[in-house]
Amino acid sequence: MTFNNKLSTCGVEKTRDLHHVLDIGTGTGIWSVEYGDLHPEAMVLGVDVSPVQPTYVPPNVRFEIMDVGQPWVFGYQFDFIFSRFMTGAIADWRQFIRQCYENLAPGAMLEVQDISFHLTCEDGTLPANSALARWAAYMLEASKQLGCPLDSVESVRGIMIETGFVDVVETPYIWPMNPWKKESTLTKIGIWTYHNFTTSLSGISLALFTRGLAWTADELEAFLIDVRKDMRNTRYHAFWPM
Repeated sequence: MTFNNKLSTCGVEKTRDLHHVLDIGTGTGIWSVEYGDLHPEAMVLGVDVSPVQPTYVPPNVRFEIMDVGQPWVFGYQFDFIFSRFMTGAIADWRQFIRQCYENLAPGAMLEVQDISFHLTCEDGTLPANSALARWAAYMLEASKQLGCPLDSVESVRGIMIETGFVDVVETPYIWPMNPWKKESTLTKIGIWTYHNFTTSLSGISLALFTRGLAWTADELEAFLIDVRKDMRNTRYHAFWPM
């Protein structure tokens, strides 16, 4: 919904023939499969550190286990590299962008879709001392302590330009924390955001709070009770920058 049901927004398909496409952090592999179905002329490679991808896929799609923080070794260059939700997984974005650049064919494109954990509220409805605001701040603090800042996407455009990419475009989007935004598409996105965050809240918080901030698991779970309450409070007009 965020991207109007488009798998990518850069329009690379209109500028060149696609032979090789790389999907970084493929996860379940859904993007690779859908992109492969849409572009049967391209060979789509999805990479991830976790082997959770399906085995029944289109003939032009395959998956590999790969840590993109390590040196890349491919026997060909890519016409399109797609990266989504790698915030928190990449410690050195300069190295990552450099490896993307070096593995792209001339005139090819890189698209990065990601979230910043700078929880934002533009109308002052989210109190600074609310559990939600404090949780977001703690998450940022812990991620920086552990070397993988959750706001790193904010520097990606500058890094791309420094690396040598040209015609770099940054398009901002928002994910409302819940359905407070009374606008058809953003209301639906808010519903999805609320359910995605509340159902995974313990999982995404545990390592950061216990390793980065030295909280106990019990302390964290007690704190998250109030965070969940704030997440469903539609009087708080908070959103995540994308």
